[in-house]
This record gives sequence, structure tokens and C-alpha cells, in this order.
Amino acid sequence: MLPKKDYNANRLRSGLLQLPKGMQIILDETVLEPGQLKPNGIENLKCLGNLITWQKLAYDFGFSYNIEFECDAKVLILGEVSPSFLTVFQQTLSSCRCLSGYILEACQLLHWCSNMFRY
Repeated sequence: MLPKKDYNANRLRSGLLQLPKGMQIILDETVLEPGQLKPNGIENLKCLGNLITWQKLAYDFGFSYNIEFECDAKVLILGEVSPSFLTVFQQTLSSCRCLSGYILEACQLLHWCSNMFRY
């Protein structure tokens, strides 16, 4: 998901999260299935959490060297439970950091929408 430096081709390879300014992303948690995350999946969730929480995307230059760039993406998380899996995952990873109001607003909006369509 992250942009990554390819030293063999001497170029930066784009990642799925390298998006144009103002991009809107919809994450559908209803299609998730039970299972175990592999290390790559955990890294992808961390990147997604950082994008949502801090509006920053790390570019991987290898050798444990990442540079963060600011981004502008709006994210809507669709799920059947509140809080969302991603929110719980992000809280677990960064228990000493507060989640941004943006995620909380999105969760409140989703909770409100789910109540509206429940009846």
C-alpha cells in the first residue's frame, strides 16, 4: 500500500495509498472474514490508520528509512459494529495517542446512519 523505492530500477514505485489531493475512500469492513493478520497486513493497517488519523503517508526507502508526506484524503468506514475494527486496531497500536476527531466523527456518523436504516 505504501510507495516504495525500487533500487534495482532506481525509481519510486507508487502504492495504493498514494492518492490525489481530496480523494475520498470508502472502507467496507462488512466483507472482512475471521482470520489472522500477517505482518504485511499489520503494516498496511498501520499505514491506513496513520492516513486516517494524521493525514500522513510514509514512503518506504528501505533500510528502515521512511519519510512521511502530508496527504488529504477523506475516509468513510462502513461496518456492522461500532467502533470499527480499524479504530480498535489503531487504539491498540497507539494507546498513548488520542484518536483524531475525524475518526470519531466518522464513527458517530456511521452509528447514526446504521440507526436510521435499522428500522
